[in-house]
Parts: sequence; C-alpha cells; structure tokens
Amino acid sequence: MLPYNPHPRSRHSMHRRAKGNDYRARRIYMITMTKAESVRNFSRLTGDPGYPTGHPLAPKVEHLEAGRIIEEQFIRIKDVDSRLNIYDSIIMPDHIHFIVHVKEVLNRHLGKYLGIFKTRISKELWKLDPVMAASCTGAFKENYHDRILLKRGQLDIMKKYIRDNPRRLLIKQKYPYFFQRLIGVNIGGELYDCYGNPFLLQNPDKQQIMVRSAWSDKDFDEHKRRWLAYVSHGAILVSPFISSREKMVRDEALNMGGSVIVIRKERFPERYKPEKKYFDLCCEGRLLLICRHEAAEYSPELRRSEAMDMNSIAKRIAGIATEKIIFTAPRR
Repeated sequence: MLPYNPHPRSRHSMHRRAKGNDYRARRIYMITMTKAESVRNFSRLTGDPGYPTGHPLAPKVEHLEAGRIIEEQFIRIKDVDSRLNIYDSIIMPDHIHFIVHVKEVLNRHLGKYLGIFKTRISKELWKLDPVMAASCTGAFKENYHDRILLKRGQLDIMKKYIRDNPRRLLIKQKYPYFFQRLIGVNIGGELYDCYGNPFLLQNPDKQQIMVRSAWSDKDFDEHKRRWLAYVSHGAILVSPFISSREKMVRDEALNMGGSVIVIRKERFPERYKPEKKYFDLCCEGRLLLICRHEAAEYSPELRRSEAMDMNSIAKRIAGIATEKIIFTAPRR
C-alpha cells in the first residue's frame, strides 16, 4: 500500500491537464477560470438557499459591470473561433464556469483559444479601469481548470452543477459550521451523519470503489487505472476502503490531490475529531466521513453483512441525483 503523502506538492492543481487527451479534438468540457485577486468582482449573490429554483427568492447572481462584459464575450465566443460553442455558464463573484463544445477539430490546443477569450475580457475591463490598464493586469489568474465529458448523462450533470453554484456558495456563507462540526444529511430519504466537506456529495462525478477478491492483478490494475483517470478529471471516490487494494486506490488518489468520501461502520463519538491525516484533508475540503444516522458504537470486528451494507451506501451515494441530497440540522 502506498502511504499517504502530505507534502504540499501533492495537493490538487486546478490547472492540471488530462494526460493523453487531445485538446484539439472534438470534445465537451466544463471550464473554470478564477478571477485575479486585484480585479473587481464579476457579480454578487442574492437570494436565500432555503428557496427552490424558480422561486423569486431563490439564490442567483446579479452581474456587475465586469460580469456583463464576460457575458458579452460568452455570446461572442464564435469571434474567437467558429468551432466553439457555449452550452451553459455561470458568472460567480470571483470565478466563472462554462461548458464549451469543440464542434470540429481545432488547429491548436484548446488552451490557446481560451487564452484569447481571457485576453478579450481583460482588454474590455481595461477600458473601465485605468490602473488595471496601466499595469496590463489580466482579469483571471493564470491558466484554467477543465473537466472532460466522458460518459452519457454527464452533460446534464454538468449543467445542474453550474446552475447550482449560487445556492452552494450561499450555503457555505450562511452555514460555516458545515465545515467545522458534525452535520446531518438526507440522501434519498435516508438519514446519515457526516464530518468534513459535505459538498463533496454534490460533486457531479462520484465513483464507487469496490475491489472484488476474484480479480486478477491485471483486472485490478485496469480498474485502478480507470478510477485514477476519473480522479484526474475531478471525480470523487466513494468507498469504505476496506481491502488493501481499495486503500491503495484511495492513497494514490489522495497523492494526486483528489478527494474521497469514506463510509464508516460506526457512529461518530461525542466531540469527534478525526486523526491528523483525515483532519488535514477535512481542512483542505478533500474528505467527507459518513455513516448511517442509526449506526452502532465502535466494534473492532467487521462482519460480512456490515461490509456489504457499507458498500451499498457507497453505491447509493455515487449514483443518486444531487437534488435528492438535503442537508439537515447538525446533530447535537
């Protein structure tokens, strides 16, 4: 088993490109770009996360002057290249998400065209801010993050993720204790307790990890390669991570800078604090520990029925629609 590596260089890079992907080919990507620190906010949040989508008080963004410029450049993306099309987008206060479709093979790496897109926005902002213009400050931090559409149904998941951004950010602002203490969550009508970053549950890509004892080394290596490829594209791994091979996948994913949801057999004790390795991951927002609300007290013995139940929870979490995941009041 590979040990967990806490060295800062192992942390996730939002700028990492997918190895082996042809960035000139026809693809669909979800792109994230982050605002440069000295640049004015793109938008502001309004609404209440307690109201559903479509309600007048539901969370939404109001574009500020910079946001309106970005929105105009989304509309004019074909001025960058006619082979690019924007499917959906959201302009948050300090970052933007958008889904771009490369309809035909490009002459150059997609990043070159996204660089032109960023430069066009920066030049428009310079017209509003002489100081920014004088220093040639770009609107965004260097580079960008991409997530590649890999499977059927993922486009709808990406769109839901983008549209849900205002609600998630307002929840983080309104309920900071989500990241400091034990909370409850309703997953498809079943209650669970969790500790760590609950928003990992709402990541659009979650992959269950379950290694079967009958697998040969070749079978395992092939599954591990596929799972770690998903991690490199931003997927969250979900599992109790019981076997040594499952722990190997977990540790390699963490060393890559990935995130995991770990299923627990036992309930969380009063004043629970995770061990240092897990505590650091919680602080980084890369870990969620979860168990059934009615879970039993700690027992060193793991029965087969308990292992099967933990794996069924992982399967449920990996496959359930995000709108069926509802945060509840913290357990006192």
